[in-house]
Amino acid sequence: MKNAESAYEPKLGKELKRRISQYLQYHPERRINILLRTLFMNYVKELSETFPSKVETMAWDLSELMELLDFAEESTRDRPEP
Repeated sequence: MKNAESAYEPKLGKELKRRISQYLQYHPERRINILLRTLFMNYVKELSETFPSKVETMAWDLSELMELLDFAEESTRDRPEP
């Protein structure tokens, strides 16, 4: 039996890869990562008392996205910022 993590493996089509690459050309990973983390932490502070269950799911989703941006930054370190 497969575990939950390996049950779904999305296929990145050519167009999605192109769009991600194009986005990263004009929006430096580090800058977007810092922006998302700041926005997220401010939002969580406001939201956590009202909707604690939503915060947990949102935190996991955004944490994974931020890790992806960290990896993208490491992978493109030699590329000059726009």
